[in-house]
Amino acid sequence: MGWWIGYNTAAGRRYRRRVLTVISVYAVILYSCLKLVKTLPVHGWVLYVAAVLPAVPVIAVLAILGRYLQEETDEYLRMLATRSLLVASGALLGTIVVNDFLRLIAHGAALGPFVCFAVFFVAFGIAQMVQDMASRGDNVG
Repeated sequence: MGWWIGYNTAAGRRYRRRVLTVISVYAVILYSCLKLVKTLPVHGWVLYVAAVLPAVPVIAVLAILGRYLQEETDEYLRMLATRSLLVASGALLGTIVVNDFLRLIAHGAALGPFVCFAVFFVAFGIAQMVQDMASRGDNVG
């Protein structure tokens, strides 16, 4: 087994290929948008498009994950992926709720850019690793 979604099943191989493709596209889009904004005096709708465009591949990764869940025929692997998504969603929602109350009651600062993104995907990865280690422990002895 692996620590991330996309075990060695047909659905897992398609998932990995799709994610790697989208992440490559993301890197090109992000670099291009940052370069555009730093070198040219963009404003108005062009600036908004340049700001939103890098989010599209990130959202696509979530769609690819949903497609993996739909295509995976191994119920155990599907359950592991679903469980990891629930852990990541819980970590993300917990982070947002705590931050909102800190802002409301203690007049705290808003979370920085990409904190929620990082919380979700780090929690997702940790959940994958923990489940992988736990399943290896079940096979010992």
